[in-house]
Amino acid sequence: MTQVFVSYRKADTQHITDHITDRLKGASFSIFKDVISTIPGQDWRQKIETALGKCEVLVAVIGNHWLGHANASGQHRIQQNGDYVRYEVRAALERGVPLIPVLVDAADLPSSCELPEDIRDLVYRQAARVRSDPDFDGDMRKLISSIRLHAPRKGRSTAIKLGYFLGQLEVFLRSIERVEHRHAAESTIQKITWLANHLGLAFDVERLHIGAPGNMQLLTAELRDDVRAAFEVGYHTGRFYGMALAFVATGLVQDDTIADILGRNTADLLPKAGLPRDFLAPVMRHWHSISEHTKVSGALDPKAVSGAGAEADRIIGQLGFQIVEN
Repeated sequence: MTQVFVSYRKADTQHITDHITDRLKGASFSIFKDVISTIPGQDWRQKIETALGKCEVLVAVIGNHWLGHANASGQHRIQQNGDYVRYEVRAALERGVPLIPVLVDAADLPSSCELPEDIRDLVYRQAARVRSDPDFDGDMRKLISSIRLHAPRKGRSTAIKLGYFLGQLEVFLRSIERVEHRHAAESTIQKITWLANHLGLAFDVERLHIGAPGNMQLLTAELRDDVRAAFEVGYHTGRFYGMALAFVATGLVQDDTIADILGRNTADLLPKAGLPRDFLAPVMRHWHSISEHTKVSGALDPKAVSGAGAEADRIIGQLGFQIVEN
């Protein structure tokens, strides 16, 4: 789950930051905010450092009073060493954490001369704007997409699993008249819907009648190139396993057709997705063991087919979770 640090000044943007945070949580982000509400005696600077060490993106919500009130000498809070907002922004910049300024209440980015030198790079970050209704939903969709583009480390593993289940579902739906496949399809649709939401994509299913999914639509236009390639690897792997299990269960699929699915084209996608060439080795080993068994002993029984499917899910889950770094 993508970790997002939300930096804001309560006296400036409390009213809209809560709405922004709720929407980010709804998009399956893990949120850290309200660092100043620490336990008495706790060092808030250490709390910020710990949170920024885990987060993948910092969202700085900036309103018309983000600089803070000026003291007796005319110095705004953002210019004071003890200001927690300044500390959050500086820590993110020093750590190289992607930083997205989010402008609310028709505010503009402060000028560089209004900021202390250690956070002046803030003004060179491309800002997003989040307005109140009726523009809030559209602005938040754009912000969520921007966050995902800045936090691809876990996006690839999610995309692999999303593609895998989508490819597997495609095979299930070819034999939807079989009750067990219909149940498997329903379970897979739930997984796809969750994963698509995690990547900020839309997955819709139009049902022709009860129990039979019809047309499906997955909007992938906003996927980054390496994430899209990871999705395609997962998709071909899902089709591969779906076809392999159909072969085991019915014998109606040609063995060479199954192997071709993970042929040269899929291998060419691996470097584009930032994946090693031997990434699919566990998949191939599993299939070869199934194929050899069927050649020697004939088709597997239904329980063995189910077990092979569970093993396929386990392998792809492991492959996905291993990809946590760029």
